[in-house]
Amino acid sequence: MAKPYNHRRAENEYVKWKQKDEKFMIMNGMPKEKVKIMRDFDRKQFNSNRRYEEKIDFDSEKIISKAQQSEVFSLNDSSSLEDFINSISSIAFAEALKELGFEVQIIVFLMYWYYVKI
Repeated sequence: MAKPYNHRRAENEYVKWKQKDEKFMIMNGMPKEKVKIMRDFDRKQFNSNRRYEEKIDFDSEKIISKAQQSEVFSLNDSSSLEDFINSISSIAFAEALKELGFEVQIIVFLMYWYYVKI
């Protein structure tokens, strides 16, 4: 479950990281003008991320995380070609297989079982 966004904690982490980052860049010979450009860029990125994090609706995330899917028939349970075609969740794919004929259905069925058994 996601925690609510804590701006103070994020700001403190950002400041510590940025100080270490700038010290590293200066020690390795990066000009101060470019360090300032990087600082401005990183600040814009941090502010953008902060706005996003503050607007996330944590209540909806709780609801989504608690939602459970109904039991779905697994393709692994299909022992016959008819069961396999009936268990395909994509209606368009199942219809296409039916239109293409028995040979194509067998090929897809055997390809699927070969893939599962490997």
